[in-house]
Amino acid sequence: MGFARQGPPGYETVEWEQVAKATHTRDLLSSACRSKRFPIFIYGDVGVGKTCLAACMYRESVNNPFWTRADQLLVEMSQYRGGAELRRQLRQYSSIFLDDLGTMEPTRPMFNAFFDLLELRKADPRIIITSNHDPNRIAELFDDRVRSRIMAGTMIYLRGEDRRAGQGKRVQITA
Repeated sequence: MGFARQGPPGYETVEWEQVAKATHTRDLLSSACRSKRFPIFIYGDVGVGKTCLAACMYRESVNNPFWTRADQLLVEMSQYRGGAELRRQLRQYSSIFLDDLGTMEPTRPMFNAFFDLLELRKADPRIIITSNHDPNRIAELFDDRVRSRIMAGTMIYLRGEDRRAGQGKRVQITA
């Protein structure tokens, strides 16, 4: 299994000001990072800026961050047979960004992979997770042990309107 450093599309241009209450949020995240309260779990409704917020953090990661869709990594990890080798590979990253946790119903091997990944929080890589689901829904998808480990870190709830909803082009065709 090979990992590559690659941020989310457009992360180079995303700005903190695009995130609601950017200064307060940035200060909260800085405090969480200094005190090592990981994982950081950013959740809220669709389109409120969770990925944008995580992308700001990714862009400012000075060392070697890793970005991926959560479910994509969990599928890869669940099919991988070298657990110790995989953990060694993941520890090479300063931060692991898991975007959109819970978009796929997890299989038992995916659950096990995610549980193992959360156990890395005791080691070096910082784990940052975004999701449309709150911790209770994550517990329904995975279990209470996963929720407990997420809640042991820093939780950020973003609320607001879907920022993308008004950006699309609408065309009405009449016959």
